[in-house]
Amino acid sequence: MAKPSPDLEALGFGHELDDVLRGAHPNPTREGCPPREVLIALSRRQRAIDDPTWDHLLECSPCYAEVRHMQRAHVIASRYAARWRWWMAAAAAAAVVVIAAGVWWIVATRGTPPLAPSPSAPRQVTLDLRPYSVTRSVETPDSPPPLELPRSSVELTLLLPVGSEPGRYDVQLLDAKRRSVASAQGEAAIREFVTTLPVNVDLGDVAPGDYELAVRREGDGWRMFPTVVR
Repeated sequence: MAKPSPDLEALGFGHELDDVLRGAHPNPTREGCPPREVLIALSRRQRAIDDPTWDHLLECSPCYAEVRHMQRAHVIASRYAARWRWWMAAAAAAAVVVIAAGVWWIVATRGTPPLAPSPSAPRQVTLDLRPYSVTRSVETPDSPPPLELPRSSVELTLLLPVGSEPGRYDVQLLDAKRRSVASAQGEAAIREFVTTLPVNVDLGDVAPGDYELAVRREGDGWRMFPTVVR
């Protein structure tokens, strides 16, 4: 009778046996290790229960750790994808209510001149920080240009560099003397495989010029990004 494949998903991360399997069988030269696509299939339980690679997985700590890392990343991505779908459904329902209210308001106030938009309404800006993942001490011809921010109240969406974890983040705008002229906090989440951080920041009183946008996850160090306020 064929033996079942190991139920790694039922084995909690940080479990004693999980920790043992991560270090019990070192294989620094990765001798006999299967290709990465096979490890991906193992992490998704897409290999047959009698596939010999299951035995290799339990006898090679590097392969075991890699498969567990893939499973953990999948669990995190699935969790945030489900949360994002819930928020999208809620937003769609809210949009229906808003549209219905707007139609009623138009009918009720027909003939009344429309109101001008508020000049203080925050501007929506998205900044992609992923091209700045590699820190350069000297600018090179292929260096990405400075980020641009307007002098106004901003609903800012930051697409964080590859590898950034979700969680609580601090954001500051620093002048040439590294003094903070504006700051904000927000909660980053994975949206369509990109760690996305929304924050609200008021730059209406900030003078035009060159600055640095400082971003850090709570407990981590700051990462600086060249920025221009116009």
